[in-house]
Amino acid sequence: MSTFPWDIFALGALLAVNRFGLSYAVRTSWAYWTLQALDMLGIVSVLVFGLKGTESFPVVRGFVAVVIAFHVVQNFAARSLAQQREAQARAKRANLAHVDEPPTTG
Repeated sequence: MSTFPWDIFALGALLAVNRFGLSYAVRTSWAYWTLQALDMLGIVSVLVFGLKGTESFPVVRGFVAVVIAFHVVQNFAARSLAQQREAQARAKRANLAHVDEPPTTG
C-alpha cells in the first residue's frame, strides 16, 4: 500500500513559501524570523529524519539540507538589501525635506 509522501510535500511547501513569501518577509520582522525558523526546522528535519525512498543515498539528505541552508543565506541577503534600500530612501527623503526648508538668517 502506497502512502502519500508528506515529507516531499512539506519540502515543496517550504520551498514555495521561501519563493513567494520572501517579498513580504523582508518588510516585516516577524514574518522574516518565522521563515528563517521554518527553514532551520526543515534543515534539522531532513538531517535527522531524511526523506522516504532515499535511505540508501545518504548524499541526498545532505544535499537537500544544503539547498535549504542556501535559502537561509539568500533570505538574509535579501533582507539586508531591502533594509539598505529603505535606509537610502529615508536618507534621500530627509535630504529633500532639508533642501525644501527656507534658509535661516542669523
